[in-house]
Amino acid sequence: MKALCDVIVLTWNGKDLIEGFIKSFLRNTCTSTRLIIIDNASSDGTSEYLASLKDTEKCSFKIILNNENKGFVGGMNQGIAVSDAPYVCLANKDRKSTRLNSSHTDISRMPSSA
Repeated sequence: MKALCDVIVLTWNGKDLIEGFIKSFLRNTCTSTRLIIIDNASSDGTSEYLASLKDTEKCSFKIILNNENKGFVGGMNQGIAVSDAPYVCLANKDRKSTRLNSSHTDISRMPSSA
């Protein structure tokens, strides 16, 4: 099933933060989403952790592992370029999710930037 929203998050040497972000996101998200995670050439085990992720019922993963640090804008632009969902959300890895109660109908009523 195609994701209704792609959530793009960038990381660099932040394994603990991205792991906490993903766990919180999966625990509290109830809409069809895909996490697009861009790793900017981490050297602390982040890349290996991300490579081990598997899709879940609620969320699929697209992992981009860069060989060089492309910076914040470069990394986020990579995520936006691969997104094919009608909605995109840019997130920070130090953010913790709370329960989302949005339904497909609620999200579909949001204004479009297109």
